[in-house]
Parts: sequence; C-alpha cells; structure tokens
Amino acid sequence: MENKYKAAFRADLDASDAPYENIDDEALRIYPSGEEIKRMGIVIIFDEDDSNHVAFRTDPFTTFPEEDIMKGLLLVNRLNGRFRYAKFCLDDDRDLRMEVDAIVDMSTMRSEIGELLARILSIADDAFPEVMRARYA
Repeated sequence: MENKYKAAFRADLDASDAPYENIDDEALRIYPSGEEIKRMGIVIIFDEDDSNHVAFRTDPFTTFPEEDIMKGLLLVNRLNGRFRYAKFCLDDDRDLRMEVDAIVDMSTMRSEIGELLARILSIADDAFPEVMRARYA
C-alpha cells in the first residue's frame, strides 16, 4: 500500500504535470536541473510505515576507480565539512552520492519538499566543480 505522504506528493506532481518515475510504494525519482548540473536524478523515499520521515538520495555524481578511492574519501570529508546540511558518501560501488533526511508536515509538505530540493540542487551545483577536480585531476 502506498505511503500516504507519497500519495499526496504524487498527486501534487500530477496536478502540476511535473515528470517523475514511480519506483515503488515508498519511493519516486524526479529529475530537476541546476546551473552546473543539467539533470540530476533524486530519489525521494517516504517511510514505509506512513510516518512523516522523508529521505532524499541523489543519483551518483561520479564513480571513483578502486585506485582513486582515497581521493574519494578525502573529497567526502571536505564536502561534509563544507556543507553541513547534506551528507556526502561513497557507497559500496564507490559512487559519490548526497543524502538528506527530513521530517515533513502533511499540510506544508509540498513547500517543504520544494525547499529541500532547491537546497539539494544548490549544494550539488556548488560541490560539482570540486567533485570533478577530485575525480579527474
């Protein structure tokens, strides 16, 4: 059964003709664009027990080869020190991702998620040049 917060947010997306990809009963993916990043997939995960917890997970910025894993870890440390609002991490596949967790209110969820997405994109745009330097320098 679909999470009630997700259902309400999906109804807002449908009403505004915003494109999204339905993943399952708790998650969907949207593709907003920023200034540096022209298209970034962001998965929005609504808690499975109908609570108001929402998680945002970006698609990978880049993947670090095994021999450059230390560059990736140092980058994660720098980015996490610079951007307190979001958490950067390297997953098991050495993909660099950004994560944000939040609690939303049903009556203000649309504006809250909109603000969170704007912040995520702003942070991604600010971090992107440093990510590319660390990956390819």
